[in-house]
Amino acid sequence: MTEGIQEIVAGLPELKDVAGVCAVADARVARGDAAFAADLGVALARAYGRAEPLWQYRSVFGHLLRLLATTAGPENLTEALRLVSSPEAADRRRDRHVASLLASCRRPEELTVVFSGHASEELRACLVHELVLRGVAVDEEPGIARWARSPHWRYHPLGWLPLTRSGMEDGADLPSYSLRGSSHAMPYGPSGGGPYRGTGGARVPSAAEVTTPQLAAALSSAVANWAEESNGVVEARVFDLAGPPADQAVPA
Repeated sequence: MTEGIQEIVAGLPELKDVAGVCAVADARVARGDAAFAADLGVALARAYGRAEPLWQYRSVFGHLLRLLATTAGPENLTEALRLVSSPEAADRRRDRHVASLLASCRRPEELTVVFSGHASEELRACLVHELVLRGVAVDEEPGIARWARSPHWRYHPLGWLPLTRSGMEDGADLPSYSLRGSSHAMPYGPSGGGPYRGTGGARVPSAAEVTTPQLAAALSSAVANWAEESNGVVEARVFDLAGPPADQAVPA
């Protein structure tokens, strides 16, 4: 197994398409070999994670992490935690993403292992509140509640937040994840027949497009890193409303 992993790691920069590497990992995990995916991720992070990241590395590492996090089974969760907790791959920003992944894809009782193993405090803190936002009663999950109620993380920026949702957080549009991507719900009108076009009879004023190349470039720069990392395309456009919208029309 080690020889196969080192071969993949050495050849990664030369690849024009990483689908083959991802398919190998998918097959190994499907056969119950979650350790292969975690070992490959650690080896990739050791080789490329601290340098200017290659797109091949970012793509494969992200796939491995999502594969382990979203595939059912305790062994996959254990290996996902081993991957993100390894010194080579540890990253606070990644921990926040992993917390969202796990809260979306795993049952609360499965996630108690996060609070008894080697996961970082950042991952634990973010996971607690990702679960809270999803309506999980963390006080009723003993393996989570013991950590969440302990005083040692009270200085964390999230430590002062309550362990229940506020009214404004009910129904928050939170992402759901799968191996191939993520999604958000689309807001629908009261009849359920389609997106809002108006609220309470209030209509959105007519609008004229006023996009210029300079404005489009300036707006697109805010998400340029997303496009670069995913080989994506960004479209930014500007519209001028014919008049001020009523307060009730703002959601539309």
